[in-house]
Amino acid sequence: MTKQTPPFADILRDAGLRATSQRVSMLRALSRLDRPVTITELKVAVSDIDPVTLYRSLSDMAKAGIVRTVELKKAYLHYEIVATKKHHHHASCVSCGRIEDVDACLPKALEARVLESLRHFHSLTGHTLEFVGVCRACASHSS
Repeated sequence: MTKQTPPFADILRDAGLRATSQRVSMLRALSRLDRPVTITELKVAVSDIDPVTLYRSLSDMAKAGIVRTVELKKAYLHYEIVATKKHHHHASCVSCGRIEDVDACLPKALEARVLESLRHFHSLTGHTLEFVGVCRACASHSS
């Protein structure tokens, strides 16, 4: 059974954005790379798009909830597609920077407990969580 390619043009239109070939190419690349990527990595994957269009389109798609920025204790943002993925978190290697999706999530009870402990918040609309450590490849090189 082959994996079906998501209808990226439909995703863009459903979010109220024009489904330009450049935006479709960006979503296809983000889906293919299947991990949070830097703007530089995305530029390599879609080399025919100028940087200004790349930044502007990422910003528009982030506002529309199609992609999100991922802030991974790095000096630069990463981007990933969310329109075709379920909610998840990340683990990143402190040695080589490898990033891996973590499918486990915080229990709703913990989110409720956090809200109860906050004095100035009425509600929580989401959360992000990053695990840091050393990947197996780096661990085997340092032994």
